[in-house]
Amino acid sequence: MVHLSAEGKYQIQRLLSEAANDKRTPGLVFGATSTEKELFFAHAGDRLFDDPSGGPIDDDSIFWICSQTKMLASIAAYQLIEAGKLKLDTAVADILPELANTLVLDPDAPLGLRPAKAQITVRHLLNHMSGLDYGPESDRVVGHHLPLPYSSAHEKANPVRHFYNIRKVVPNQKYGE
Repeated sequence: MVHLSAEGKYQIQRLLSEAANDKRTPGLVFGATSTEKELFFAHAGDRLFDDPSGGPIDDDSIFWICSQTKMLASIAAYQLIEAGKLKLDTAVADILPELANTLVLDPDAPLGLRPAKAQITVRHLLNHMSGLDYGPESDRVVGHHLPLPYSSAHEKANPVRHFYNIRKVVPNQKYGE
């Protein structure tokens, strides 16, 4: 059983606080876990670097970590492929039905969107060639500096479906204006 002592937790929190207070790093969060449970979770600094008006980071702060998850998701996908449980040419919509009937940006199409010519596959995701994006810069939510789908409260029963429903609506509204 992995263990983190009270002294170890104190020292980690001290390092985080010093780094944020000395402006060596923007606000940050640190977490340690095992396969059984969360071992430690800590944070320090302001939500907006060098701008206390955003408030301090807390347990409910939202971070847009984007590409930082690609490596972990890629390793997991390759392990599933190696085990024969997933194929590179599997349509992602078979796993996430919300990604069926994907729309892509097209300035010549009505509302600036058209149906994708092909389904997104696992291979596309692993090669970062799915065509998915974060949406127009104008969709950023004031205060979070994140697009609405990434900063909205999500339904706990089906957060993936809720996310994609918001994601589909936001660009259509913006391009339709």
